[in-house]
Amino acid sequence: MNKTLTGILGAAQGLFGILGTATGGVTDAVGTAPAGNIFNIVSGAAMGFLGFGTPEKTQKVGVPIIAALNAIMGVLGFAGVQNIGSLNLNTGTGAGANFINIGVAVLGFIFTFLKSKKS
Repeated sequence: MNKTLTGILGAAQGLFGILGTATGGVTDAVGTAPAGNIFNIVSGAAMGFLGFGTPEKTQKVGVPIIAALNAIMGVLGFAGVQNIGSLNLNTGTGAGANFINIGVAVLGFIFTFLKSKKS
């Protein structure tokens, strides 16, 4: 598992969620909604924590789980599911957030199988 890449991926996703929450421009540009932004913050924080702060054995379990959750979010978005209960996830099937969630999922799965360099 490549800890550095996993940590950077988590930090980037978390920053994306924070920017979406803090600025309407990011939200409008990529089609996120409040619950989708919160998901990105939490998912990014978890991925970043796994990448920078946990042993490799914990990462081998945690990163695929987070990647799978991101894949589910992306697939739901592409399928047109914009709300779960009263939580508004995104603004449409073509929303950039769906691509971001799928991208995080794919990279998370790839990073799970990459070997870290030994110093």
